[in-house]
Amino acid sequence: ADDAVQTAAFWQCLGATLSGLMPRRQLVVLMLGRERSGKSLLQRLIERLFPRDAVCAVPPGRWSSEYHVATLALKRLNVVGELHDESAVPAADFKNVTGLNLVTGRHPTHRPFSFRCLAAHWFASTVLPIAMDRTEGFYRRWVVLHFANTVPADQAAPALFDKIVATEMPGLLGQAVLGAERVARTGRIQRSAQHDRLM
Repeated sequence: ADDAVQTAAFWQCLGATLSGLMPRRQLVVLMLGRERSGKSLLQRLIERLFPRDAVCAVPPGRWSSEYHVATLALKRLNVVGELHDESAVPAADFKNVTGLNLVTGRHPTHRPFSFRCLAAHWFASTVLPIAMDRTEGFYRRWVVLHFANTVPADQAAPALFDKIVATEMPGLLGQAVLGAERVARTGRIQRSAQHDRLM
């Protein structure tokens, strides 16, 4: 449903991720949907657009730990393949990390240090995350892309990722640049009717 708007929102989110606009806009992406719907494939492709040492995977449920939150320092992309569906997203830590506030972390055997998280966050989940916060400050940060269609197991293409990496990365990058240009020009990322319904 609403596929054209959701596709445009994806390219805008990807472009804003590459250009550093996602953290400045204080937005995170939730790819919500069924299994075998392409979420993991897209996350792996997004990872390939960044140097390996600029990427991490720290779920928001661990952002209250000074050791885990320290992993976000100096990263540009935080990709979490599946959110924990039993624990709530810690609202204060979530808003601090995504709101460009100073957060304090610590690596084992080192002193605490403060930093502002400049990573774009892409989360995947089969269910909406649990949230105790009901404020606009929490809900306005999410961009939900709904993945409703699945590929039957007997039609899956195991080599699709490698094929896209080998032949389509310039096109992926080009569409992302167009998405970034639109976000810079309009000052926002499009939301779909699916996003509004899920929120």
